[in-house]
Amino acid sequence: MRRRRRRHTAEVAPIGELLSRWLAAKHLSADLRPFQIAERWTEIVGERVAARTCPQALKGGVLTVAVANASWLNELAFLRTDLVSRANAILGEGWVQAVRLVAGTVPRRARPEPPPPPAPPVHVPPAQLGEVEREVALVEDTGLRQAIRAAWRAGLELVWTLRSRDGRG
Repeated sequence: MRRRRRRHTAEVAPIGELLSRWLAAKHLSADLRPFQIAERWTEIVGERVAARTCPQALKGGVLTVAVANASWLNELAFLRTDLVSRANAILGEGWVQAVRLVAGTVPRRARPEPPPPPAPPVHVPPAQLGEVEREVALVEDTGLRQAIRAAWRAGLELVWTLRSRDGRG
């Protein structure tokens, strides 16, 4: 007697949902929502508020948030409804029904590295710029001519930037 193979259909789903299904199938329980809230906290509240707050728990639809100090606690008290709406808009409706603010320790977030200073302007010899203009003048289509000119000049600026760094420019 031949055994039939089960066909598996490919299904795309968020990892949290897949993990929740797997845990349920193994008769384990885990509510991953608090982890998803923590993972997306900056997206939910914005960088400024996230730097001074930290989600602590989600129980019975009540999200407990630690706040760095009393002044921020006071300010966020007026934004509770907005925080509930933002969390549900990003994570899915019904996750959060209320926000409980508590004074607590907020871990310091690593600040992103500042962007490097802009490179000094590069001097491309006028003779090469003239060559670019002569060559692109042969292109009839205006949009194409502008695109070729921009690409060519960007290439020349890159070459001369590299040369100036190497001391050859």
